[in-house]
Amino acid sequence: LHTEVPHPCCVLYQSCLDQFLEEYINVIR
Repeated sequence: LHTEVPHPCCVLYQSCLDQFLEEYINVIR
């Protein structure tokens, strides 16, 4: 799981952003 902020280039891609959000939510729960 990646708890750190996604790579700046990665943010440009919606799919990557969605994946990051899913992982981030899993970390919180």
